[in-house]
Amino acid sequence: MTPASADAEPLVEELRDEIGTLRRALARAGGPLAGLVGRSLPMQRLFSAILASADRRDPVFVCGESGAGKSAVAAALHRLSSRGHEAMRTFTLDSRPGAADAGEVVAAASSSGAIVVEGLPHVSREAQRAILDATRDPAAARLIVVSPRDPAAAIHDGRLEPGLAEAAGTIGVPPLRERREDIPALVEYFLRPSDASPPAPALDPKALEAMRVHEWTGNVRELRNVIRRARALSDGAFLGLTAIQSVLGGVSARAERDGEASGERDIVAVRVGDSMAEIERRVLQRTLRFAQGNKRKAAEMLELSLKTIYNKVKEYGLEREFNRRLRKEPRSE
Repeated sequence: MTPASADAEPLVEELRDEIGTLRRALARAGGPLAGLVGRSLPMQRLFSAILASADRRDPVFVCGESGAGKSAVAAALHRLSSRGHEAMRTFTLDSRPGAADAGEVVAAASSSGAIVVEGLPHVSREAQRAILDATRDPAAARLIVVSPRDPAAAIHDGRLEPGLAEAAGTIGVPPLRERREDIPALVEYFLRPSDASPPAPALDPKALEAMRVHEWTGNVRELRNVIRRARALSDGAFLGLTAIQSVLGGVSARAERDGEASGERDIVAVRVGDSMAEIERRVLQRTLRFAQGNKRKAAEMLELSLKTIYNKVKEYGLEREFNRRLRKEPRSE
């Protein structure tokens, strides 16, 4: 054992103990939650952060990519708290028909339990302050904000009230590509999520390997959907490579990159069951790459305003890839 690995051993053991504590607590709260399955170091760190934050009263941001398991983390935070027996209400704030407004969130905050809010930057900073103020009372609901972006980036863009982020903690949910060693456990869970589920089919090791090397741009949600669709295509007793490959599709995320290298930069992989948000993100990212980062050209290709392109780039966390263009190009409606 090297000195470095010896130094890390106590930390690993401590994290393993915390995983056991969390699993026992989740079992008491009603069983494991989809997306919170795995033994990898990123998941051990996530479990540790959930345990440390569950019984706090201050707001918390749960940040991560689409499909990574943010909603599962939000649910675990509430269910493991001393208020876990109380109601948890979820709100989505955006411009779509049927979406909640800030007033509904403020009203819900007056009761105990927890409120989970997605799309907070879509409302005014004044409305954000009202939501924060409504949750300051010790008897009020705890505010859990689900976001694809770190709050610091939203503050930098002027879309998030600084006082809200200053009062809140942040928990990052790792993408599936950073914890590939958890894929076998996740596959096993999705094949038989409970003891009451039908027996899991035998899994071809080649099918598992195909899933292990897949890019999983849709993260855990994509893996779950792949398993469900592949199982529907199988004979029930055996899940083979053919069923998995037919669901993954002829054009995977890796094939997209291969296509780009060979000049086929206009290919975007879309599979049945992919969320509309994930499809929109992929189309925007690929169009911007095709346009060599020129957002005005991408706006013309997608028949959107330049302002919408800028907003979507920020919403989907694509600034790092296209930040040079963001600084150089003049911004207009």
